[in-house]
Amino acid sequence: MRKLRDLTKIITIYLGLVFISAAIFRIFNFGIAKQEMALLSLPEFLAVFVIIGEIFLGITFLMNKYIKIASISAIAFLLFALTLALVRNGAYLLSQAGKLFVFDLEITDFFLHLNYLVLLIFVYFNNKKSRSLN
Repeated sequence: MRKLRDLTKIITIYLGLVFISAAIFRIFNFGIAKQEMALLSLPEFLAVFVIIGEIFLGITFLMNKYIKIASISAIAFLLFALTLALVRNGAYLLSQAGKLFVFDLEITDFFLHLNYLVLLIFVYFNNKKSRSLN
């Protein structure tokens, strides 16, 4: 059980760094942040609230405070963004599904596979040792 708590702490820190990094990127590339809102058919001024939300989430995860509130907020935020993306541009997204299975040398694929690596490490350390390969 201790291993699970330790891994959860590592993932919590990882998430904090992801949200803080996203906020910093949007601050220094505010035009892209506004464009992102426009692509989702949302008012561009909402980019400011996304940045504030990401800073809040990043800090809460890094400080290990209000984790339940931060987690449910992040879940709601991501579900909203993913659903809106599917509604607005679902056919195009689905037409690119094959890209999920090919490792392109680009940052999106690198980060996606880094997330797979984190999940695999989590699964590995969360399973008890046994003599069989199960």
